[in-house]
Amino acid sequence: MRNVKAPIVAINSDAHPTNVEGNRKLAPQFEVILMKRVGHWPMLERPGEFDQLLQQALDRATAKVR
Repeated sequence: MRNVKAPIVAINSDAHPTNVEGNRKLAPQFEVILMKRVGHWPMLERPGEFDQLLQQALDRATAKVR
């Protein structure tokens, strides 16, 4: 991860901790969007919400590259 310079935006479940600070030590550009009340497969459990969050993640990432 240290060599990645592109934006990193993860969409994660709040059921499992995301080590944001640990990830940012390796990649300062790391961001996370948390989905509440989903398990390991948020894209299957609530695809509509996941798709909206994915669009947000893409918008964030592309805004930083421009």
